[in-house]
Amino acid sequence: MSFLENLMTQIKGALNDALDKASEPGRTARQVVRDLEEQIEKANASMVNVMAEYELLKQKKTQYEEEANEWHERAKKALQANREDLAKKALEQEEQAKKQADIYQKQIEALEPSINELKAKIQELKNKKQELESKADILSTRYEVAKAQEKASEITTGIGDSHAKEKLDSVKEKVLKEEAKAKAVKSIEDEQTGADIEKEFENLEKTSTVDDKLEALKKEMGLK
Repeated sequence: MSFLENLMTQIKGALNDALDKASEPGRTARQVVRDLEEQIEKANASMVNVMAEYELLKQKKTQYEEEANEWHERAKKALQANREDLAKKALEQEEQAKKQADIYQKQIEALEPSINELKAKIQELKNKKQELESKADILSTRYEVAKAQEKASEITTGIGDSHAKEKLDSVKEKVLKEEAKAKAVKSIEDEQTGADIEKEFENLEKTSTVDDKLEALKKEMGLK
């Protein structure tokens, strides 16, 4: 029974580990599920050995029951042949076979509650695994949402407004500097090519033309 007790302890420990690991920092929910699944596989493998032992006990019990029945029939045949001495020996063998069958029956009866408990514990492990799988999915989704919210917060607050404004101001200042630089370069080029003088003469000609038109208009209207 020590084997069964050890197996029971392992299964109970697996249930406790599932709860403990779920609360351990740094352990992911999905890792806990994988650990529990491994424990279930080990428990099932051990359960196969226990059930094999159980079936073997049942087979031996049946074997001795059949042997007892055979000796009982032989005792009848011996009596029919007026061989009471032989019938007595057959009945003694029958009694021995029945005793062996009873021994195995007691072992079976002692083993059955443990098997039922093991089955219940394994089922409990499976239920716990399903529960943790659902929680793992929820926790994973919550984690992704939390990360997304954190990223959004970084963009809109803290690193967000003030930092973004600083970046925009910096870009704007660079643009203004480049525009001023381009304007200065153009001004220098105009001076070097005489473009400024030409512009002054053009402006002067435009002014003269306007004055001439104004005098002509006054003359037309008799104002002069």
